[in-house]
Amino acid sequence: MKSREGNKDAKELEEFFKDCPGKLELSSDPKERKSGRPKRLTDRETDDLRALAMYSTLSLRALADLFNVSRMTVWRVLYNHEAY
Repeated sequence: MKSREGNKDAKELEEFFKDCPGKLELSSDPKERKSGRPKRLTDRETDDLRALAMYSTLSLRALADLFNVSRMTVWRVLYNHEAY
C-alpha cells in the first residue's frame, strides 16, 4: 500500500509558500485574468507605429527595426486591427 507522503510534502510546500511576497495570485473571475501571450507593443507604440506607416515611406522592415519587433508584428498591427 502506498503511503500518503506525497500529500504531506505538498501541504508542507503550500504552507511554506503561503506568505511568499512574489506569489502569483489568480483571480477567480475570468474577465480579470489575462490569457495568452503578453503584447509586445504598448497602445501608445501601436498608435505611433500606425502613424509612421501612414505618414512616412518606411518599409515594414524599417518600422520593425525602429520598434524592435518582427516584421510580422508590424504587419499584424497595420492589417489585423482586432489583434491590437
